[in-house]
Amino acid sequence: MLDLDGKQYDMKTLKQYIYSLCFFKILQTQKIDADFARNYILNPDYQMTVEEETITVDYLLEMQPHLNRQMLNYIYKKYHPDAPMFDKIASLNQ
Repeated sequence: MLDLDGKQYDMKTLKQYIYSLCFFKILQTQKIDADFARNYILNPDYQMTVEEETITVDYLLEMQPHLNRQMLNYIYKKYHPDAPMFDKIASLNQ
């Protein structure tokens, strides 16, 4: 198990242990990138608990102030070029 409180991990390591990590703990202790936020933290396929399903874009941005909506929009459009903007999709989950 990773010691999230005591060390910063790269995204590759966090991905490797994604199923054994609490997303709230990741947001509180690690500096993640926009890809990781979109692909894992905000992805319902990886949200393993009811609590993790309550993570919103606003909460993520509060806990990761180096990220912003424009970054998340860019990443979302990169993977879904024909989809509406990320904010429209994210607001459906709030």
